[in-house]
Amino acid sequence: SSQLSTKSIKETELFSPFGIANPKPVYKLEKARFSNMALIGKDKGLGNALFFIEHGFAVAAIGYRLMDEAVYPAQQEDLAAGLAKVTELAEQFHLNMDRLGIVGGSAGTPLGMALALSDPRFKAVCMTSAILDFASITRQLQSLNMHRTAQYGYPEQDWGLEALLLGGAVQAVPQKAAALCARLHVHPDMPHCLLFHGSRDNVTPFLQDVEFAEAASACTGDNGRVTVHVAPGDGHNIKGEFMPRRRQLRIDFMKKHLFAAKAEACEQENDDYM
Repeated sequence: SSQLSTKSIKETELFSPFGIANPKPVYKLEKARFSNMALIGKDKGLGNALFFIEHGFAVAAIGYRLMDEAVYPAQQEDLAAGLAKVTELAEQFHLNMDRLGIVGGSAGTPLGMALALSDPRFKAVCMTSAILDFASITRQLQSLNMHRTAQYGYPEQDWGLEALLLGGAVQAVPQKAAALCARLHVHPDMPHCLLFHGSRDNVTPFLQDVEFAEAASACTGDNGRVTVHVAPGDGHNIKGEFMPRRRQLRIDFMKKHLFAAKAEACEQENDDYM
């Protein structure tokens, strides 16, 4: 297994919905092995955490080792360890660990999706500009007559973005690439997914979402298991008029799938709160 150095140790914060007016973390630990994506990435900051807190969610904002610190599967190991620690804290902070959601964007999405598809506690996944199948990116870009942003390279190049994460080009490390190919890991009980993508994203094309949705539909028999929203004309960073709508769609989606059992749970125990 991968070794942690002092430099690679990340900070995590757990925010409770009970203190919206004074949003200080109720739990903070700097020297532990944690990960991104328990609910939201640490690098996205307090603003995103507050957005969910204000709607009644507890949010774990957790950091994980980046690709310049360690190659995959170190990040996935951090994810598992971080989620285990949050689970240990569930009773203390009244967290419902039976219904989890995950939020992510861009480079963090293959890691978050891999976690959500492998842990039955995850009921909802919300991703933006997702990278869901490294091996198909070049083909999809070509079909859209698009060229990838030069600084990222292509998955087949040993200096490309994906190679930095995997420790080699996709053809050189096929097992690692397959482990992070979401469509290969769909299953009948997979969580519901809400995906947002710009139609002109030339880092990771929106066809990543489309092909994943097709695989999920074929496996589950449910055309609504994965919902894809494509923002016309937007690139890798979704901007403009679609942003306010996206925020509300995310909240409505998470409430639908994570709060479904809330009323029943509250009848059994008044302080059982997510």
